[in-house]
Amino acid sequence: MPDIQFDSNEWMVLIISVLLLLLFAKLPRKMPPALIVLVMLLGSFLGLTIDRILGTDYPFDLYDTFDTPKFDWIDAVIYLIPYPLYCYFFSALYDYWRPQGWARFGLAFILACLTVFLEWIATLFGVFTYNHWKLLWSFYFYLPLIYLYTLFVDYIRKLYEKNKRGRPEKDRPFD
Repeated sequence: MPDIQFDSNEWMVLIISVLLLLLFAKLPRKMPPALIVLVMLLGSFLGLTIDRILGTDYPFDLYDTFDTPKFDWIDAVIYLIPYPLYCYFFSALYDYWRPQGWARFGLAFILACLTVFLEWIATLFGVFTYNHWKLLWSFYFYLPLIYLYTLFVDYIRKLYEKNKRGRPEKDRPFD
């Protein structure tokens, strides 16, 4: 049985959560609230789903989060605050800049590198413990995921703009 205690990994997540919440509160929001909610829900859902599939005993057991392979209260914190807020900040940056073509890929590449760097820091604090996972694999995972996220932001932005222009009721996906 692993030694479960409140240590550096829990402190890291709580401090990062507070900092991200403060940043979220201070920065102006250019995205409409409906889009913010969708982006954050997707970030939370993807983080939880992917970590549960890859990180639990069945079927892969590639890594553990925090002090135990089992779901703990601090796991809930990471899926409810840092993951969705990180996705929001990325999406807001993308939505503001709206790069196309190679610039979109370049942004995804830079953000994949940043995300791997942040994951590496998290491993130093014991947030992730790799069983059969390699940090480099995270880059190959994040790059297409972030690129697809940009497509998602474009899609929901188009739906929102279409709805905002006062289309007939049958064409209003957010009503």
